[in-house]
Amino acid sequence: MSNAKIIRSKIHQRFLTLDKELIQEIGLTETVVMTEILDSIEVHNKNTVVINNEKWFVKSYDDWKKEFRITNYTIKQVIKNLENLGLIETKLMKFEGVPTIHYKILWKKEVVKGVCKEISKAYGYQKKYG
Repeated sequence: MSNAKIIRSKIHQRFLTLDKELIQEIGLTETVVMTEILDSIEVHNKNTVVINNEKWFVKSYDDWKKEFRITNYTIKQVIKNLENLGLIETKLMKFEGVPTIHYKILWKKEVVKGVCKEISKAYGYQKKYG
């Protein structure tokens, strides 16, 4: 299938809205991953679980690769970068009986609140941040 046909066939799937300032601050791939986690937790409740009153996003390395064409090595590096920046926490827990990486947003960071506001505007979602 040609790229044009793939693009046309996916036109009705959801899009990620990326913040240009965040891309400059933490990098493009980090912004894609961070936005996917935030979007899934805050807007779509996709692949999320609640553990001890905290929302966690669940996605395997294979799922990152399928959805975003990010290699296992790259996603591991990106996740490590986001953890080092204090934006997320990760934990290996079982999801549907399979050990899978879970991601939790560390909400106290201003950059996270800013991205949430942008996502909220893009989807018309009215949650207040900060």
